[in-house]
Amino acid sequence: MLSKGGLHLRFLHCTPIVSDSPSIVRQMQLEMQAATDMGLDWQVKVFLAKELSRGSTVEQLEDVTRTNRFAKFLLSRVDRRIRTYLLFVRWLRLEAQDFDAIVLRYIPHSPFLWLFMKRTHVPVVLVHHTNTLKQIELGTNRTSKLRRVLEVWIGNACIRESAITVGVTDEVAQLVTTRIHRSDLRTLTYPNGIIAKNERVGDSRDESPTLLFIAAHFQPWIGLDILIDWLEADPIENIRVQCVGRIPGNLRARAQALSNFELHGWLEIDEIRTLASNAWVGLAPLAMERVGLRESSALKTRELLAMGLPVAGTCKDVFPSDFPYYREVTGLRELIAFASSVRFVSRDDVSCAARPFIDKRLLLQKFRSDLLHELGE
Repeated sequence: MLSKGGLHLRFLHCTPIVSDSPSIVRQMQLEMQAATDMGLDWQVKVFLAKELSRGSTVEQLEDVTRTNRFAKFLLSRVDRRIRTYLLFVRWLRLEAQDFDAIVLRYIPHSPFLWLFMKRTHVPVVLVHHTNTLKQIELGTNRTSKLRRVLEVWIGNACIRESAITVGVTDEVAQLVTTRIHRSDLRTLTYPNGIIAKNERVGDSRDESPTLLFIAAHFQPWIGLDILIDWLEADPIENIRVQCVGRIPGNLRARAQALSNFELHGWLEIDEIRTLASNAWVGLAPLAMERVGLRESSALKTRELLAMGLPVAGTCKDVFPSDFPYYREVTGLRELIAFASSVRFVSRDDVSCAARPFIDKRLLLQKFRSDLLHELGE
């Protein structure tokens, strides 16, 4: 427990980034903006590999290495992922001295994180975004089995050291407690959110049911192949699917063989908004069961709702059961029926109804209040 008066606790939320991860960077930037807008004592920092450095939230590696020339030479020969995690933990050890609690996006099977958590006197709150063990099992390279063993060993040790376990959904938080057999582990939920400021798009919907599917990378749990399966089994010529993001070659070939799909690769936000203005609904992940989940809190779902698009997916979300603009569907016909039912709903109605559940400022304020209660009691 912390001895300071709860209202004066200083929080740092940080994460290292070792590969091109625009969604993670955007989540952290949105949180920084939310903290600033709300006047909260809540610092947000993203620690990027030097090759990926960008933006005002970045801690440059040169500023924190504090190593001699020989040590820098050795680090330059180490794999970028290992080097970044090592430098991040060294930086975090120094940074933690200025804060009362560290909120950290969970780093899978990291011995550096475990060593930091063992040695620091500052409470560390781990935020989990997925079912990590299942996600590792989806890997197809030769290291996947080894990574899973390391995750069970090192990951579980890190979780046991955490002051509080946080999940983007309650399901994720409970899965973490189950994997270490600790029902007494303190848990909180902190869903993804966005800053919704005039995000609504225009309305250019026409007679053809149009679906908008966006992902930075169409990973297996996004489920593009599920949608392709549906359309191959039940061809409906007037359905249009606008896909934005990087698509694996095998899925790209299958989608291109169907007249329904338009594949755009990655687009700038203005181009995405133009596509969104034509869409009847946006799509949430369609295959979360592949990572052992039945519930999602996808950032893209929140962005689509803020633009005024109803959203459908095959999993639950954290919205109330009576929220009318998110629908859990089981097949193509059910998806099209939902799209038809919301076709004439105004963009304003969707965006305004979603705001209490997706506004990052409201979500961060509640999360910080929950942390103050748990850590300051």
